Amino acid sequence: MVAASAGETADAMFSFIPVEGFLGTGAPFAADLNLVVQVAMGTALLVGAFFARHRRYRAHAICQTTVLLLNLVMIAAVMWPAMRQ
Repeated sequence: MVAASAGETADAMFSFIPVEGFLGTGAPFAADLNLVVQVAMGTALLVGAFFARHRRYRAHAICQTTVLLLNLVMIAAVMWPAMRQ
């Protein structure tokens, strides 16, 4: 029995993700997904600012915390593997 390399294991883990993107730009799926998530997070930050301006601090905190946590997930999913290469 031959042990699989780390690259082969990672490829097997994410084999369900399509290779082609969905925005029609020729970019891979991961890049398209990252772009959509980043735009959504930017919009959510604007909504969070709106909440703060209208003194809805609880909603502001929930919105900003959600964006922060999602951003950490995106950093781990997109940037961390690129740094390991």
